[in-house]
Amino acid sequence: LLSLLVVLIYLPILWRMSVGMDYMQHFRCAIEIQNSHRITGPHFLYHIIIIFCNKFFSMLFHNNPSFHTLYFSGFGVLLFCNVLTGQIIFYLFIKTQKMSLLLSIATTLGILLAGPITILIFSDRHFSSGFIILNAYHNPTIFVLKPIAISLFFVITNHLHSSSWRANSRTLILCFFMTILSALAKPSFIICFVPALTVFWGCMALRGKNVNWKLLCLGVVIPSLIVLSFQYYITYSSSQIFGSFEEKREIILAPFKVMKWHSSWLIPKFFLSVAFPMVVFCTHTHTSIRDNRVIIAWLAFIFGAFYLYFLAESGPRFYHGNFGWSSQITLFILFIVSALFLFEQRRNTGCGKLCGFTSRTVFCLIVFFLHILYGIVSYTTVICKTYNIL
Repeated sequence: LLSLLVVLIYLPILWRMSVGMDYMQHFRCAIEIQNSHRITGPHFLYHIIIIFCNKFFSMLFHNNPSFHTLYFSGFGVLLFCNVLTGQIIFYLFIKTQKMSLLLSIATTLGILLAGPITILIFSDRHFSSGFIILNAYHNPTIFVLKPIAISLFFVITNHLHSSSWRANSRTLILCFFMTILSALAKPSFIICFVPALTVFWGCMALRGKNVNWKLLCLGVVIPSLIVLSFQYYITYSSSQIFGSFEEKREIILAPFKVMKWHSSWLIPKFFLSVAFPMVVFCTHTHTSIRDNRVIIAWLAFIFGAFYLYFLAESGPRFYHGNFGWSSQITLFILFIVSALFLFEQRRNTGCGKLCGFTSRTVFCLIVFFLHILYGIVSYTTVICKTYNIL
């Protein structure tokens, strides 16, 4: 049922957006890799997957690989990634929190549709500019990143203090490959996750608490540094990216310049983007600061927000805001973690207080509902623009 609902949500968007600018650019990148037999871009996981799918379906149906089969392969891969993301989130709620089937499905769909609370639409007429978008639809590689990033985050946070070497070795190998896949899908998450884990590790060390440092170093930090070094060289030391020549660029410090170009009202838009996790944290501060998963999710988001507001790329991509993807994926995970934490607190209160629904919980759920409501409005707007309904 959940998979069907996720397909119904993303099918109309992906079907038409797959011919959009970002999607077509990545299709051309895949064709370039397929024809030249060499990697010319920093994050190429999506391209490699659709090339293999294209060849597989061509062999299956005895057709020669073409742009049309590549297009349908890319469309199918993105649809699968979104279904997989939904299933992972659903599993986290129904298995870890023992929630009912319908509540788990509703919460999962809510997170997949949630967006910033865009009440400022009446002031600046923008549904997205200046906000941190929780669910962006116009870029294919973010869909590929989501299931990998979510899985990596929860595997690491579930084994922070594991002492079994046998379990550690299996988890270490799994994390090693997931870290590489995450960076190759899109480095936006790993450049936030690694410094967040480093800060967390340092704080635990200062407090004299043991952390599974072997897993963090060998499973995340070292493989990520290797892949990120390669990606940095490809992106900023070469003028050719995915077969197209561009002016050489570098990462520069440009506080608020990119975001101010896109929109004003940045401070209220920031708080309206993160209202739910912030309300959950503020209303449950005492328990939040003792939850490692919540702390790491917030640290990762803080790094993502710093990249968004303070960093930029020099050259023609200055106003593209590519560092915004880091804030988006970390906010997406922060929403999942905050919802899990909230329902865990509700379960721990027992049935003595309106079946666990305290006034704090109700307030948090109202804010969460507002994110979903405005996310649905934003989704409807994207659909209308995509199909030229309005």
